[in-house]
Amino acid sequence: MKSERMRKVNMFVVLGMLLFFTPKNLNAYVHGLEGLAPTLSPNVPGIERPFPRDQEKFTFAIIGDKTGGGEKNWYIFDRAMDEVSHLRPDFAIMVGDLIQGYTSDVEVVEVEWKKFLEHANRIRIPLFFLPGNHDISNKVMYDYWKANVGKTYYSFNYKGCHFMLLNTEEGWRSGETTFGLEQMEWIQMDIAAHRETKHIFIFMHRPVWYYTGEEYAQWEMIESWLEGLPVTVFAGHFHGLAYEMRHNRPYFVLSATGGGLTPSEVLEYGSFHHYTTVTVDGDAVHIAIIEPGSLHPYDIAPREFREKISQLFTWEKHFPYTQDLNEGQFIGHLKNTLEKKVTATLKFSIPDGSSWDITPREIRAVVKPGRTADFVFKASCLDFLPLPSVTYEISYGGTQVRQWSDHFAPVPVENLIPIKEWMVIGPFDLGVREDADDAEVERAIPAFAQALEPEKTWERTETYLVGSEQVTWQEAMTDNQGWLDLKSIYSDDFVIAYGLSYVYSPSDRQVFASIQSDDITKILVNQKETLPYLGYSSRPNYFILTLKKGWNTVLVKCAEYTGMWGYSLHVSDPNAELRFATSPSE
Repeated sequence: MKSERMRKVNMFVVLGMLLFFTPKNLNAYVHGLEGLAPTLSPNVPGIERPFPRDQEKFTFAIIGDKTGGGEKNWYIFDRAMDEVSHLRPDFAIMVGDLIQGYTSDVEVVEVEWKKFLEHANRIRIPLFFLPGNHDISNKVMYDYWKANVGKTYYSFNYKGCHFMLLNTEEGWRSGETTFGLEQMEWIQMDIAAHRETKHIFIFMHRPVWYYTGEEYAQWEMIESWLEGLPVTVFAGHFHGLAYEMRHNRPYFVLSATGGGLTPSEVLEYGSFHHYTTVTVDGDAVHIAIIEPGSLHPYDIAPREFREKISQLFTWEKHFPYTQDLNEGQFIGHLKNTLEKKVTATLKFSIPDGSSWDITPREIRAVVKPGRTADFVFKASCLDFLPLPSVTYEISYGGTQVRQWSDHFAPVPVENLIPIKEWMVIGPFDLGVREDADDAEVERAIPAFAQALEPEKTWERTETYLVGSEQVTWQEAMTDNQGWLDLKSIYSDDFVIAYGLSYVYSPSDRQVFASIQSDDITKILVNQKETLPYLGYSSRPNYFILTLKKGWNTVLVKCAEYTGMWGYSLHVSDPNAELRFATSPSE
């Protein structure tokens, strides 16, 4: 006792020291002061809570009634079997009414048991049965249970706890009440033999404490035998969840698991399908009520499926690439490489002020596995910008899996090529501190519009003074996708850098272009602002790039807050007539 008191005193001393010396800007550390904690090094970040207290901590599951649900509810029962298997408790118990029953035809009983077991065998852990009124409603069914299923009541011990599975349908065989005299004697002896157990869990089909007269008197007798013992009681039968405390003990009437019920969205009413998990950790019992449909196997979402969804569509874009005569068609191809039917809807939206005309505006198709569907749209416009947008709605097996919208570029992706060769210079101060609040960050946006020295001189040979340091232009290359990673060149936050490249065009022309950036970007071509401020964009922003005959100077100004930093600039060049360089030449 003395050593235990000293351990607790030392624990509180350590806790007090930790609270006193812990910096106020940290939420907590995980110290592992309580329970079966691992050995932790100092300052492990997280939230301190007790670890499991018992080396023999365990979990079991409880399955509710199946009767009355008919064929239409087997999927709920099956889902529960699968989910309980994924949770991997030590075992499960079903609280009766496994089959529809109420028949004296042995052949019907056999068929119903065969059907039940086909579904119940989905479970991957031990599953205990106890009978309900539907399972042994007459002598034929009772005898079938005894001969083919097993005992009608029994008990067992597991990791210091005692489990009693009672039969509320036992008494009628001899004209007695509920449990019957023989079972009552067994219950009394079984409780007496396990008074030193850590916890007693009692299961029955009908909640006898709900009844009156002799049945209620029987249960009061059992409760008197349980006096002073830690007990939790579970029943079924009513197909509705209800919780109460009797004699400071938790009592549960569990709802159905695939049985017949009228669901209610008011959860407090308890009319919903569920199964139950019970975790025992030392003297503590933790109970969770779980609706089937929210737990999934680890491999529920293979990467391949997501990729197939994203690759459903390919486009043919038969359309001119300049702003002269813009008339053609777009053909979307959907190839279903999935296992279920795909329902796809494509909708075009035309923004205000746009000259685009697209017919039809919407097409819907149902595509079976292995089949292909085509979506043909006729289109015309006087000007490319502003672009239309297309919304994709995809359902898989009758359930919507994804919906997204994109600006619709009339130029095929393969005809948009990245400018890969750049000269870069920086970093220049953005005028925002590292500890800036949101308001200060917002003020950086108009400040970004102010021209710095590289925008004034436009000379790749210039050197600039930033603070006390000289900064000069240097060559930089993008990756294969065209992304210029400024963060790898300048590791600072809240700064600005410039990218400079030269584009040669054999004639005056307008070309379609796109840019993606992180964070703030603007583009200047031949010392004229072509694309004003753009914020972070995970998808391309499209614009028209006006080029003169000969060499054109393209300057990209890009600012960084924190995190990733860079941009990618693509232009259309269907006939491979443009040239790109970091220095203009003849």
